Amino acid sequence: MTVLFEFLDKEPIENYITCLNYNIDKVYFLGYFEEIKRQKERVKAFLKGYCGVKEVSFDPISESDIQSVIKNIKDHIEYEKSQKNDVYFDITGGESLILVAFGIVASEIKVPIHFFDVVENRIHELNTGASSSLSKTGSKREVRMDLDAYLMMQGAKIDHDRHKSNKDATSTNISVALQIWEIIKDVGDLWNPFSMFMSRYMSGDDSLHVSMEARRVIELLGKSNNAFDTPAELNAILDKFEERGLITALVHSDGRYSFTYKNSKVKRFIAEGGSALEVKTMELESKTADYYMAGVHIDWDGKLNGSEKDDLNNEIDVLKLNGFVPTFISCKGGKNVQNKFPEALYELDTLTRRFGGKYARKKIYITQDISDVHGERAREMNIEVVKL
Repeated sequence: MTVLFEFLDKEPIENYITCLNYNIDKVYFLGYFEEIKRQKERVKAFLKGYCGVKEVSFDPISESDIQSVIKNIKDHIEYEKSQKNDVYFDITGGESLILVAFGIVASEIKVPIHFFDVVENRIHELNTGASSSLSKTGSKREVRMDLDAYLMMQGAKIDHDRHKSNKDATSTNISVALQIWEIIKDVGDLWNPFSMFMSRYMSGDDSLHVSMEARRVIELLGKSNNAFDTPAELNAILDKFEERGLITALVHSDGRYSFTYKNSKVKRFIAEGGSALEVKTMELESKTADYYMAGVHIDWDGKLNGSEKDDLNNEIDVLKLNGFVPTFISCKGGKNVQNKFPEALYELDTLTRRFGGKYARKKIYITQDISDVHGERAREMNIEVVKL
């Protein structure tokens, strides 16, 4: 049996990374009482259910008495060795007291010690005089962690029932989104009011066909409280959609407006003004990701209760994973980027702290320039800003 001794750290991936890379039969967690109380059930469930660990034990240790910690570790090691088991120490992310205790015990009993570079997913082994090491005598495995598993590790869960199908990473979705993105770049600040107008007044019937009297369209445009208020602007944008084959049979003359959406995906991307930007961002980020997803609804406690009022749920625009390192991404478009930017920074930072851990990265995609002050604040918060 292969036995691993580990300090129960606040950072989840540091508690699991050895078991994600090697076959471990039993894990002893040494930790402080409150941390054990907070994490015990979640850690045990993840190691047994996802990593195949057979036994998981937790032992509270003193936060100040190193001699009692050393005795605790020695007693466990003597028992495991008496059972002819292989014993290893993982000091990835451990606190100073336990690191000192592990070091003292390892030098006396010659137990192999290692730690992982989480970002590189690379093991580093210390020379303690032990006759074996995990990389040489351990049984290697590779557990690929996807987005669902990563958030489960953090005590959360992706609510797939709330995910919008037009944000799926399918070739059809991406193709439509990229075509619409080209139109968005052309029309600039008019895109969001155009999207709202289409959603409210030109959503079409069950066959995706739209037919309206021109005077009614002009009346509705006249009620607009933004810059999108003339038939010429509406006509110009609709022409761009027809040129790309995203709508067909377009008419905006002889007192009528009529056209047919190419399909329901086109209609939905137009009605949901920010979706094309999110899928465009996902497409860009997918080139450097193992797993990726747009429009990710995250349930905070990992328990889907079935109704929004019962669940604390947040949506992240794009989430990707490289190895064990996630990147949380926000997307902001339209002429109000400057005003919305500070709030977007703090929301992104909050979600990343809660669900990403200390190795997580943060990015925000924008379509308009921001002030130097906002740019500096983003740098202070270690958030990368990408202008499209």
